[in-house]
Amino acid sequence: MKLIRPRYVAILFATMILCFGVGKVFDSRCEGGCLNDAFANSTNWNNKNFNFSYDRDDEDEDNDSNRSGNNGADGPDADAAPALPPMEEIDTVVIQSVSTDWVVNATDVKPDLFLTGTHGKDRWKLVKIGKTLTIDVKPGAAKNAVLNIPKSFNGSLEIHTVSGEVEVLGKISLQKLLIESASGNVDFSSWPSEKLTLNTISGDIRSVQSARDTVPKSLALNSVSGDIRLEINNNFENFRARTVSGDLHLRVAKMVSFAYEMTTVSGSFESVPGGNKDNGIGSKQYSGKFGEPASAQLYFDSISGDFELEAGDSVSDH
Repeated sequence: MKLIRPRYVAILFATMILCFGVGKVFDSRCEGGCLNDAFANSTNWNNKNFNFSYDRDDEDEDNDSNRSGNNGADGPDADAAPALPPMEEIDTVVIQSVSTDWVVNATDVKPDLFLTGTHGKDRWKLVKIGKTLTIDVKPGAAKNAVLNIPKSFNGSLEIHTVSGEVEVLGKISLQKLLIESASGNVDFSSWPSEKLTLNTISGDIRSVQSARDTVPKSLALNSVSGDIRLEINNNFENFRARTVSGDLHLRVAKMVSFAYEMTTVSGSFESVPGGNKDNGIGSKQYSGKFGEPASAQLYFDSISGDFELEAGDSVSDH
């Protein structure tokens, strides 16, 4: 019987420590430990008993003033148009759904919500508590949903979906945008002014920014088994992306400048301007600057994802 050489045992042991260490670093840097939660929650999402309900209204369950009416038929494949409260009373919109495709549009007219292919009005609800409006759609309750909100809405939008596509279209005056999606792609053209947070599992993220758009000060992108494709035309302050089995393709205008720090276990860095390379045991690190003055910071961490940077005079103007 052939014995394993001691040096191979040492290398294997060091690799195991490194993997656990990388996982800890990823999770500690990610808001709310999202990568750790992503792997844990992915099992729950596949569980038929998974409960995606919204329960902040438990104490107000019997308060009719906090709940909007469910205007729609009870039969299968019916359409519904729930009444929305005045948007002047709202500063945060939260969407929670399973197996529903969402389109959020900017509108100049009255805001409204349409649900198509609904299966029972008791399977979805609208709840307003304080200045937060929550739209909760249970599994299989609706095939598609369209939410039209005013272009002037200067608040926060949160979208949490499982097995559904998400599109945020038009130019909404958002301060913050948070999208969390499992098994669904995310496409958005409405950029917030303060903070953008995108978390996906088994879904791609894509967005194109026009020259007129303001880039949020902070961008946090986290992806498991999904690619991220962004086009940015203006400067940001802090950009942080983390991927597991997903690539980041970033196209920026030449006027954009930033310092970057990148770490990957088995990925690569493509078309990144010259910087300092450090190929350690089990990981590769790369740091440098793109443009001047490089006061902004870009961080990219991946386990098996590539980073590709493309620069041009300007990005697409839509």
